[in-house]
Amino acid sequence: MNGSNSAWCVLLTNLKDWFVWFTIAFESLPALFWREACRKTHSSNRHGVVFLQLFVWGGMVWTMAHMGLSNLFAQELGAGQKFSRELWENGVGMIVEARRNVYLGRYLEAETIFEQLMRGQTLPYLWAEAADWLGKSGRYNPEGKYKKSQAHQVLLSAVNEVVLYVSSLGGAGGNGTFENPFGSIEEALSVVRMFKRQGRWPIGGVAIVLKPGRYYVTNSLVVGSSESGSELGPLVIRGTSVRDVIVCGGIRVTNLVPLISTGVEDARVRPDVRHRIWVSDLSGLGISNVPGLVLGGCASGRGFKTHPVWEVFWDGMPLPIARWPNSGFARITGVNLLKPVYSHGRVGSQEGVIHFKSQRVVDWASESEGWLHGYWFWDWADSYEKIQSVDVTNYLIRFEPPVHTYGFRTGQPFRAVNMLCELDEPGEWYIDRRNRRLYVWPPSSPARAEVWLSVFRDPFIVLSNASYVRIETITFEYGAGDGIHIVGGKGCEVAGCIVRNCGGDGITVRGGTNHVIRSCDIYNLGRGGVILEGGDRRRLVPASHRVNNCYIHHISRIDRTYTPAVLVKGVGHVIDHNVFHDVNSSALRVDGNDHLIEFNEVFRVVLESDDQGGVDMWGDPTYRGVTFRYNYFHHIGGWANPMREPELGRAGIRLDDAISGVVVYGNVFFRASAGKRGFGAVQIHGGKENILDNNLFIDCRAAVSLSPWTTNFWLDFVRGRLSKGDIDARLYLKRYPDLARLEEGPNINFFSRNVVINCGVFILRDDSRQICCHNLVSDNNPGIDEIAPGTFRIRPGNAELTKIGFHPIPFDEIGLYQDRYRVSIPYDVIRAARAEGGPSSLTVRR
Repeated sequence: MNGSNSAWCVLLTNLKDWFVWFTIAFESLPALFWREACRKTHSSNRHGVVFLQLFVWGGMVWTMAHMGLSNLFAQELGAGQKFSRELWENGVGMIVEARRNVYLGRYLEAETIFEQLMRGQTLPYLWAEAADWLGKSGRYNPEGKYKKSQAHQVLLSAVNEVVLYVSSLGGAGGNGTFENPFGSIEEALSVVRMFKRQGRWPIGGVAIVLKPGRYYVTNSLVVGSSESGSELGPLVIRGTSVRDVIVCGGIRVTNLVPLISTGVEDARVRPDVRHRIWVSDLSGLGISNVPGLVLGGCASGRGFKTHPVWEVFWDGMPLPIARWPNSGFARITGVNLLKPVYSHGRVGSQEGVIHFKSQRVVDWASESEGWLHGYWFWDWADSYEKIQSVDVTNYLIRFEPPVHTYGFRTGQPFRAVNMLCELDEPGEWYIDRRNRRLYVWPPSSPARAEVWLSVFRDPFIVLSNASYVRIETITFEYGAGDGIHIVGGKGCEVAGCIVRNCGGDGITVRGGTNHVIRSCDIYNLGRGGVILEGGDRRRLVPASHRVNNCYIHHISRIDRTYTPAVLVKGVGHVIDHNVFHDVNSSALRVDGNDHLIEFNEVFRVVLESDDQGGVDMWGDPTYRGVTFRYNYFHHIGGWANPMREPELGRAGIRLDDAISGVVVYGNVFFRASAGKRGFGAVQIHGGKENILDNNLFIDCRAAVSLSPWTTNFWLDFVRGRLSKGDIDARLYLKRYPDLARLEEGPNINFFSRNVVINCGVFILRDDSRQICCHNLVSDNNPGIDEIAPGTFRIRPGNAELTKIGFHPIPFDEIGLYQDRYRVSIPYDVIRAARAEGGPSSLTVRR
């Protein structure tokens, strides 16, 4: 990395920016003419249109060429330098010295050191810190490019577009005008395809505008390459308002009546609750067939994927299926060890049979579609097992194959679901599929409630190899499966949308490049929020997908493990400025290379599973180039009783099974660790060369925890990893030179400039091999203000923090921000979560 490359990057980026400004300004003039030409389709202007198209295409090629060169240099700026202890120590030492000069008022000396750091060989995140300081001093503006790109978006949105209107009340014969809209989106797409066939794509693109209403779906809306837009003229499908335009996969339940008034008799209904139960005849709602219930889970023999599930929603909230126990879990009494399975010192059974000594088993024998949900062997892997038969004499329950892949172990937690005999508290429901009958114990007056049954099993929208398509300001709700799928293509965006009350994943991106999920609210889902998958790991080609400014919460309702707010796979994604909370397991699962996770707030996660983190990475020492920067992790599951639960541990960030070379920089961890065995706010299991620099730890059981591996175990795990064939070893060694020493120095990581306040210990299970420098560990406040419970600010000019070269963390920039899609932020929820448990020790001990 050197200064000349930096100059070239800035220069070429500015050239690209100037050209785009010029192109937009020039194109704005004929935009009205183009729209009129498209509207009237008169051939007399065709030659002018063709000329204009050639001009625009030339401009786009020129712009893309500059973008390619700019990205090339940007990648070089971010490329991994050869890591060594000397490189790290020298870089941190220079930063510390520069910040001391700033504290003493010797700004010229500090600036000189920062500039030397940027010109020399150093680690990318330290280069960024130096650039950040120089930017604030007026010499360099690292944010300039971002601000210009925002200005581009404003200008692009001002370019005229062809608008086609759709109304849920529209009928046949509409022409797409505001006064006479189309009756479906598919009709509008037929016009889009006509534009493409005739080569008359409008400069400003096409907007399909949905007027207020509820749009019921019976088939997925599929948008492909034949409907794709262009970079400057996208296809936009948008609602007039996200609250007023709803795409719905449900059926309104309007025929609930008290069970005692129907004469329906079912011996499974408990006599003491019969007068509380209401029932709906689903055939009266036009439902002629109710599909059978199929459930899965992380380690299910039926596959870890979305299994569409019909559910009941009451006034916009999901109701729990009839279950026992109503909260918490029962425990397996015993298993059959005739077919044992051994793992990590534990023994279980491969056979799908468990022993549960309880009289409830007798009632379960009468349930034809009863299921048990459990963490059958490990507390981090759940699945649903369908009951095949019950031996009421011996209290044995046999499961229908295929069964849980890890086996079954005595003492593990489970619960019964989908059993009418267990419908025993307000809010629970059950569907008798054979008789097409819905049973529910109303949580409030049915006469005043809005009750929905989610029935649509497919994604609402599928973008299949489509490019430059934007979905914005639409609510998608009451689907039995996933919300939106994006497969292949490039430059697509889902912006300002709400995806809620569905049985599967919210938004799935697989393949393609440069797709963005922006300013969306995603909640009340049966599985995860967003799946972001793309890029070529073998050749380290980035997909450059992004999840930005999204609010994702209350997910993993059905499949409860490994269904995070964002699942990241592949190469080169960005997850920034989001808020994630109320997840049974991890908020982020990160696989792959060269990802940037920054400015996110994560709380109330890992609520149920064990041996997990708010962020989880696992199992591959070639996952390199991943940076966690300026994130806030707080109130991770079990924080209130960190020495009592769970059995193993929960962390803010967990680097598991040989994860190495990760940078954890400038993050805040508050009440972010727990467990009897004990995890720190950052847990490292067997990895090496991870950098923890300039982080703030407050009131955690431990700041960092280690689970070191023996040398032999490490060698057995990593030997031959580069020659497995799934990656280009020569390319990886060039990008990440440290891999040449993969078999050397296990368990050695680097901790610097961390501030640790009132944590039980800095490093839990310290093996004395970690390289530490310039850290501050204290039970007193070294200069941090708690301006509100759980809201922190670094006090400027503090001598103790300056002494270790601590770089101020931009706490106020973490989390959501307002834009044209997100007009409000849930401050009340965030403030309440930060304040849970009261002020920190910084205030209490003041």
